[in-house]
Amino acid sequence: MNQELRNIQTSNGATFLDSIPVSFGNDTQAIEAIKQGVAVCDRSHWGLINISDDDRLRFLHNQSTNNFNILKPGEGCETVFVTPT
Repeated sequence: MNQELRNIQTSNGATFLDSIPVSFGNDTQAIEAIKQGVAVCDRSHWGLINISDDDRLRFLHNQSTNNFNILKPGEGCETVFVTPT
């Protein structure tokens, strides 16, 4: 985790589990913010992959749970990689 980000989170009351902020002590307010459509979620602990082969879109589309064919250059998405059945 980026130490500067962790310092900001800590100074704003974050509690951590395995280096991931799980609460800022204002869960009721956070849930209300989500309902109103305004929320920030730290996903810096998530991984990134970079695939550059000419067949990359087909590979990603066929191996994951998201539709990579609709993404524009530079866009990303959440997904789960699955095993073939």
